[in-house]
Amino acid sequence: MNKHILAYDEYLKKLGTNLSTTVNAYNAAYKEFNKIDKDVIKITGTEKIIEPMQLEKPTNDEVQ
Repeated sequence: MNKHILAYDEYLKKLGTNLSTTVNAYNAAYKEFNKIDKDVIKITGTEKIIEPMQLEKPTNDEVQ
């Protein structure tokens, strides 16, 4: 049983790492979108309509 628990723990760690990577990629895209949005606002003279949500990274406490 210990072998299975250790394997399960390893999968959870990998999942946590993948979730962190995904959140980082989303937040980087969010920042880039804000830059594009500012350029569009300058060009069109309109105001910001869409406000995407920035995500928090998962912590080890949430994974365990």
